[in-house]
Amino acid sequence: MLTQTSEYALRAMVYMARKGEDRYAGVKEIAKATDVPANYLAKILQQLAKAGVLESQKGFGGGFRVARPLAKINLLAIVDPLENISRFHRCVLGQRDCNDEIACPLHDAWKRICSEYLGSLQNTTLQDVADFKRKVGLVPEPLDIQSIEPMPDDSDSAENAETTQAT
Repeated sequence: MLTQTSEYALRAMVYMARKGEDRYAGVKEIAKATDVPANYLAKILQQLAKAGVLESQKGFGGGFRVARPLAKINLLAIVDPLENISRFHRCVLGQRDCNDEIACPLHDAWKRICSEYLGSLQNTTLQDVADFKRKVGLVPEPLDIQSIEPMPDDSDSAENAETTQAT
């Protein structure tokens, strides 16, 4: 349910969280580390700064940093300024009149899904996500191709299997 914009925002926020709450990071640095286009990322980060999730500083040593303690920033605070999902109350079938009194066939299910989704975003903090990535290692280490052992040659066992089947 997250758009690419929100995914990029979350990647950038996790990067800055792991870098340290008090350290500024430039757009190019964040873009390179998160594999997000720099120009697009700059616009996202500006929106998050305007929403009070990030602080920005111009000049040498400037950039962006997390504005509050990581445990005080929930994912809704990151995603909502970009997508306005907390105000998403449209009918999933596009009906003009769809509410608890005049409901479309999907109204109750959609209402429950949206409520759970918003609740998950509201109850998960940037600290939770940053710690999770750190624990599970979802940020992949560069692959050292030279350290990979070649697979054993199975041609002998394949020939033996053919000989066994023929007899």
